[in-house]
Amino acid sequence: MPALVRRLPWVALALTVLTATLLLFGPLWDDPRGENPLERPRGVAWEQVLQLSLPTVMVAGALLVALALPHSVALAGAGVLVFTVALVVAPAPLPVWFLPALVVTAAAVALAFWQQRQEAPAPREPGVVAGRRR
Repeated sequence: MPALVRRLPWVALALTVLTATLLLFGPLWDDPRGENPLERPRGVAWEQVLQLSLPTVMVAGALLVALALPHSVALAGAGVLVFTVALVVAPAPLPVWFLPALVVTAAAVALAFWQQRQEAPAPREPGVVAGRRR
């Protein structure tokens, strides 16, 4: 079980990076042929900005989980929170693509939390010292 707890966050990070790379070179890009840039609407296209920048935030959240998990479950939980918020805010196609990576990342944190709770020492009964009652 400890080997799984150590490896699962890195598997989740690899899955997240692979998904971001696949989307970067594939379906996120529109075909600009025949498009006149002067005819575009004015202002910032926030949906496209989010679509291209949020995978980086998701990778950062997964990296935070992978680096923090053996030592701090709370910090790894913050990484899952960052990943989840980025997934919720993301425009339409991104949540579908990144949901498996989020599930694996959250499972890694849950497994580490469960293992940490199992290894925690049992609370001692007050007043018992070296097996004798006071």
